[in-house]
Amino acid sequence: MPVTVSRGSIPRAMALLQTLFAAVRDAGGEVAVARSPRYTGAHGGPARTVLVFDGHEYAFSVVEDTDRTPHEPTAAERAALARHSWTSIPEWDYRPSGRLTINLDPTYERSRTARGRFADGKKARVEDKVPAVVAEPLERSQAATSEQREEQRLDALYATERASAVEQARYAYLEDLRASAADKQAERWEHAQRLRAYSTAMAHRSGAADANEWRTWITAHADRLDPPGQVPLPPRLPSDLSEANLSEYLRGWPSHRPYGWNPRG
Repeated sequence: MPVTVSRGSIPRAMALLQTLFAAVRDAGGEVAVARSPRYTGAHGGPARTVLVFDGHEYAFSVVEDTDRTPHEPTAAERAALARHSWTSIPEWDYRPSGRLTINLDPTYERSRTARGRFADGKKARVEDKVPAVVAEPLERSQAATSEQREEQRLDALYATERASAVEQARYAYLEDLRASAADKQAERWEHAQRLRAYSTAMAHRSGAADANEWRTWITAHADRLDPPGQVPLPPRLPSDLSEANLSEYLRGWPSHRPYGWNPRG
């Protein structure tokens, strides 16, 4: 239990907690024991009592303020100082004041107007401020829930727009793939046409007895480069195409929504 008070203030502190917990439940919240996310281990870290609203946890503490008075050195302290000049004697004495304070830990959604300290005052005791204490985490939870919903909305919108960007990237990838294939096919066709023309030109020349064999090989080589009567098929997207292959086409679209991203107009 997050309570730091003197023995004499324990009954009041326990009654204050009962009032606080009842007010939290009346406001639709609950009191729970949670494990600190800062620690890991077999037991999940030290336990803490938290106020819970709409799934959001808010740690708090009840502490007793102290009064400070000038310290009057004791005889033993004066004697120790006389023997050893480095002896340290406190300047102040601190005593429990009986004044209680409820502190709410700061959270991410804490705004400039958020309050974190509710204490005994001249006009009202902290017990009278319990409604304000409860209202603070309730308002924080509402702000946090609203922010979460907005984040979820943006995540969904980003996923939709990115999916469209991925499809556009796939199309651009295929266009580049086809352009490259068309260039290569045209080069082979031009090469084959030159070889056939060359073979035809050789037929009108007189030459060695094995010229016909050479012309036959050249023609066959041209046919291998550009098979007669066959129309080359256009390339298709590889079945194992991944987003890693599309990285250069997905500039500005990382896999997760970047901080501060907003829908593009």
